[in-house]
Amino acid sequence: MLDGSGSYVTVPDYPVLDFADSLSIEVWINLAQTINHTIVAKGWCNNADYAYYLEVDTGKIQFMWNTTGSCGSGNNIFRSDSVVIFPYACTHVAVTYSPAGAAIFINGVMVSGSQLSGGVGSIHNSADPMLIGTYKSIN
Repeated sequence: MLDGSGSYVTVPDYPVLDFADSLSIEVWINLAQTINHTIVAKGWCNNADYAYYLEVDTGKIQFMWNTTGSCGSGNNIFRSDSVVIFPYACTHVAVTYSPAGAAIFINGVMVSGSQLSGGVGSIHNSADPMLIGTYKSIN
C-alpha cells in the first residue's frame, strides 16, 4: 500500500514503458488530501529526461508530457476543468493520450478538460524508471 508517507514503487526502465504516440494510464486512488500528489512519473525534469507525469493538483487531475525531455521546451499540460478528486473517496482515474489529444476519465466517465500548454507530439523516450506514488523519490 502506498500510504503517502515515503512509500512508492520504482519500475525499472523497459521499452514497454516508452509511449511515443499514445498511452493509457489507469489507477485507483484514495487520498487524504487532494493538493499536489504525484501518481505516476516517468523521467525527471532536472536531468532533461522528462517523459510524462500524472498528478492530482488541488483536486484536479493533471497529465503532463514532454516532447524534448527538457523542462524548458516541449512541455504539454492537460488538466480536468473541475475538481474531480475528493478526500477519502476511492476513485478510478484513467488518462489516455494519442495524436488527437488527451482525455481524462473518472470512474469510467470522461470529464471535461483543457490543454493548458503545448499541444500534441511524440512523448520523449526517457531512460529513467517509472515511479508510482512519487516524483523522483519525493513524497
